[in-house]
Amino acid sequence: MRYAQSRTSQISFPLGGIGAGCIGLAGNGRLIDWEIFNHPNKNSANGFTHFAIRAERNGAVVDWRLLLGDLPPPYTGENGNGQLFKGFGWGPRDENLAGLRHFRRHTFIGEFPWARIEFQDEPDFPAAAALEAWSTFIPGNSRDSSLPAACFEIELHNTSDQTTEFTVIAVLGNPFPQPERFNRLGPRNLTVSRRGDPDAFDAGDLTIGFADDGEFSGQEYWQRGGWQDSIETYLHDLRRGGAFCNRTYSAAELPPSARFDHGLIARHFTLQPSECRRTPLIITWNFPNCCNDGTMGNPALAAAAGVANRWKNYYTTQWQDSVASFRYVCENLERLRRDTMHFHDALFFTTLPRRFIEGISANLAVLKSPTCLRLEDGTFYGWEGSGVHSGSCHGSCTHVWDMRKHWHFCSRIWNAA
Repeated sequence: MRYAQSRTSQISFPLGGIGAGCIGLAGNGRLIDWEIFNHPNKNSANGFTHFAIRAERNGAVVDWRLLLGDLPPPYTGENGNGQLFKGFGWGPRDENLAGLRHFRRHTFIGEFPWARIEFQDEPDFPAAAALEAWSTFIPGNSRDSSLPAACFEIELHNTSDQTTEFTVIAVLGNPFPQPERFNRLGPRNLTVSRRGDPDAFDAGDLTIGFADDGEFSGQEYWQRGGWQDSIETYLHDLRRGGAFCNRTYSAAELPPSARFDHGLIARHFTLQPSECRRTPLIITWNFPNCCNDGTMGNPALAAAAGVANRWKNYYTTQWQDSVASFRYVCENLERLRRDTMHFHDALFFTTLPRRFIEGISANLAVLKSPTCLRLEDGTFYGWEGSGVHSGSCHGSCTHVWDMRKHWHFCSRIWNAA
């Protein structure tokens, strides 16, 4: 299934784990629908989180691009957004990053659990670029299939006749409120988290980083400032070239006007003419504490029954935090990718009619959405569907969910490969 330009406007490709929530990959490369906080979260963004690439020669920046395609219309803004200076009549949200340098043409290829975006028609940029994305989907291995992780591979092919230094930049926003939020920069990863009670429903952390070894630089924090100071300073740092100089703050140094806190991690390497490199990049998360906040009054029913409306995600019993799951993915990346693509190939290389394959894969994608839950012991539950901010109806009804049948079907495809 290939989609180009405006035909990519309705794509949100789920990347995550079964019962672990997901991050949506938009058709143009944006990271949208951050549904990792134990409830549906449609139309959401995590600040200015994005990927970017930069080319340099002899200490001077040749060109740079955000790894995004054009933002599709309409450009009048979104209905129902009550935030100041946002919504209908205010144009695209800042978080779309539509006004920054990006690729003019893109093509999205979606074959769940794998997707690829190819960026084209940039004669000034000395490389062909593509972004691949996937998350673990291995029938018969529910533990790895429940990893709270989104995996990416950024492919750069030096199309120039000169040796060129390239940098892949990964920016991650801190979604927590001030002054509790704080960032930590590691050797090849950045973790954003929140100080406070670890048993709170909004406790958690996220990690972004590279899965291979090499030369890295990073910034624990973007500049803290008002209005657009932080992203403007980031652009100056990006255009300056070379390694990023670290920047750090204490909680007391956060100005009241700062809307977001961001940090970044960057991977530096050199490509000879015609040389190609694939750079693996991972996002993991950990939001352990859940409650039933569905649309049918379930919290009140739980209270009336004297049942505690609280449980922990299954994945938190397997990986202590997002750093632990990040390390696990890095250490097992080759196996996780191989087994996931084994299932992908078994499905998409069959002789079934293409429309059947598309229908099967599209429905399997629901397993990675916030429609699905896993309790501490691994028990699977599922809403009838997902609303904008909550699960729909009572959930786990047998007329919608018959997991024995669905998982048996996946296993048959796997075993036949």
